[in-house]
Amino acid sequence: MAPLQACRLLRLGLTEGFMNSKISEAFEAKPIVEEVLTVTRFLKLSVEEKQRVKESQIVPPRLGASGFGGILVRYKLPQYRVGP
Repeated sequence: MAPLQACRLLRLGLTEGFMNSKISEAFEAKPIVEEVLTVTRFLKLSVEEKQRVKESQIVPPRLGASGFGGILVRYKLPQYRVGP
C-alpha cells in the first residue's frame, strides 16, 4: 500500500484490513404495510412517525391471552426494516 493511502486510512481511523475485508452477510429489508403496536409504543410515536400513518384501529385483548391488545397501524407507504 502506498504511504499516502496508508496515511489517509489512519486519519480516517481505518486499517488496511478493513479495506481488504469482504462483507460476509447481506441484510434484507422487508416492507411493512401494517403492524400491531403496543399502546405505549403508539403513544410515543414521533411527529415524523405519526405523519407516515394512514390509519389506526384498536385491537382489543383476547380472552385468556396475555397482554392488553394493541393498535393496528396501517402506513401510507411501506416501511422497510432490517431484521428477522
